[in-house]
Amino acid sequence: MDEVVKRDSLVMKNAVQDLTHPLMTVVIDTEEEFDWSAPFSRSARSVENIKHQHRMHQAVFKTFDIKPCYVLDQAVLEDDWSVEYFKTLHGLGEIDLGVHLHPWLTPPYEEEVSAYNSYQGNLSEDLEFKKIETITALFERRIGFSPKIFKAGRYGLGPNSIALLHRAGYEIDLSVVPNGTYQYQDGGTNYLRAPHQPFELQQMAFQPLTRHFTGWLSLIGPALGGLFDYPLAKKLKLIGLLSRLGISRVVLSPEGMPTSALYSLLAERVAKGDRFFSMAYHSSSLMKGGSPYAASEENIDHLCDCLSSVATYFKEDLGGEFISVTDFAVFAAKELPEE
Repeated sequence: MDEVVKRDSLVMKNAVQDLTHPLMTVVIDTEEEFDWSAPFSRSARSVENIKHQHRMHQAVFKTFDIKPCYVLDQAVLEDDWSVEYFKTLHGLGEIDLGVHLHPWLTPPYEEEVSAYNSYQGNLSEDLEFKKIETITALFERRIGFSPKIFKAGRYGLGPNSIALLHRAGYEIDLSVVPNGTYQYQDGGTNYLRAPHQPFELQQMAFQPLTRHFTGWLSLIGPALGGLFDYPLAKKLKLIGLLSRLGISRVVLSPEGMPTSALYSLLAERVAKGDRFFSMAYHSSSLMKGGSPYAASEENIDHLCDCLSSVATYFKEDLGGEFISVTDFAVFAAKELPEE
């Protein structure tokens, strides 16, 4: 899939550049647990992992006064227990809620189930909008209000997605993952030139997931971005070589990332002037066997401990503050006029 957003074609709103302290949001891709190595299936809809979310909520989010954003997919919205759980937390003002579209799970079922079609942006414009309409109506019916926050499953925005989301009433998108591409994987979205700080495009406010380069050669990272996703580079172990030479690519997530790498990412990017950060993980990673990052209870312990440690470091060492997705969007809209 071609690039959806580019640095040279955006109306930017650099609302955080004058902040004296950094801000961070936390986003949870809230979905079914399934075998990530198996073909996509419409029958894999178990959401037992939702019953494991309270551990993180109590141990980390309440401790650090974090108001996370749970983006809910079709399987979660169909489950009565999950809906009541999230409605309760939202009613208490403790979380934000949005929509997460897994195209293979959301009707209408007009496309072949495949890796290529798992990116909503690879569907026809008509079918993509039908699926957006379906899950939006389901959210409204089950949760009780119209969603304004959206995150594409597999980060799969396409050439029609932004206009379709705006048409459906969405205002905030969380799908962008800068400094990388999914085009080599199975025809996914290319985000190599997407901004890594918040921006606006086609009347949609974007809050990108934080992914950037660290190390003394990090400045050349954007020029090498595609190499980190190129299959042959992985096969030849070039990524490890680049790390030893002084450049690594780090995503702000407790899944599969050493805590020390997240410290380095935050410290280096704050020093370079970044003031917005977004952390994310999958709800299924809090249940043993729920995702590749939760093969054991020890893995889950690490995930919770990592997020707690990063929160402590961000607040105490970097002077950062946590902010909700909705509150940041309101703040950004107030700070600077439209360009």
